[in-house]
Amino acid sequence: MPDGDSASLIPYLLDEDGEIKDEYYSLFNNVYYLDRIYVEEKFRGQGYASFLLKNLPEILMYLVKIEYGIIIVQAQPFDTVDGESIMDYKNKERTERLIKLYEKNGFSRIGNSNYLIYTNG
Repeated sequence: MPDGDSASLIPYLLDEDGEIKDEYYSLFNNVYYLDRIYVEEKFRGQGYASFLLKNLPEILMYLVKIEYGIIIVQAQPFDTVDGESIMDYKNKERTERLIKLYEKNGFSRIGNSNYLIYTNG
């Protein structure tokens, strides 16, 4: 059952009949939804996120010991307010920078959304 954050992804993965779109069907055995990658502000711009994204398939293999079909991520910036992490829905520039970061590291945008997908194969 999708939560509030991932529910908006469903229309991009399902067709009008509610079935998984053909281009994703064979990949749905092992789907990982990456909720967020957070890099402390003082370490941003030093390549840590790119390093993590480039090595994400190997990291997942090491952690869960199975191959993935697809990795899905939502390019959505977060802010920390009073010690809590909250999404910044209004800052389009930050969102576009995140999309470019993911695309630079092998992810493809799903439609016109801010969801991106990395496929195994």
